[in-house]
Amino acid sequence: MTTPKERKRGVVDTLVTRDHTAIFWFLAACVVAACCAGYVVLMSEALRQRPPFVVMDTAGAYYVPPGELYPQMKPMHLQLCDVLAETLLERKPEGLVYEGRLKQLCWVNEKHESPGREQIDKEVQKEQKYFQTQKVTQVAAVEKTVIAQANNTRVGTITTGIVRRRSFFSGKEKEETYRFTLKVIWHQNAKMMSNKGFPSQVETLVKLSMEPISES
Repeated sequence: MTTPKERKRGVVDTLVTRDHTAIFWFLAACVVAACCAGYVVLMSEALRQRPPFVVMDTAGAYYVPPGELYPQMKPMHLQLCDVLAETLLERKPEGLVYEGRLKQLCWVNEKHESPGREQIDKEVQKEQKYFQTQKVTQVAAVEKTVIAQANNTRVGTITTGIVRRRSFFSGKEKEETYRFTLKVIWHQNAKMMSNKGFPSQVETLVKLSMEPISES
């Protein structure tokens, strides 16, 4: 009995094998492409849901990731309004409790002028003597902030809340409650990497008013 000879691979067999190999690598490439597409979608969704800004790092700097549009940074401006109200309204006889923040909060123009800072200083000076002589301490609580207007470089905000003031005169303690309104125009800080200021700063202090509510 003779052993059948092994059939030699012909050209057709070779082409079939190559065709199968090509199909395998094509399918593998499709799987990889699908996985990559899925990863991109997941990452895009994650980036879309990320916070629009980072508050502070250990060095005290304030950063905004690239790609964020200034007029759309509502959460950032709401928080900055809280910081500004606290800075302007938390007071003691010696002056503002958080006066050191003003450098970061106030915008400086190309002429090295800071109209917002000048307006704030004037507002503080109005009652400075009263705070000193009556030993007044004052705290504030923000109730609401609304974005009044916004464009590519400026955002207008209106913040309202409550101010509580305690003073001493002739040995008697006095407590007062006010409702405050704070209107501000913010300007984009394009030089925050060099001046270490907040990404949005006070360009104009439009209004700071306090209406008395109660006294005891």
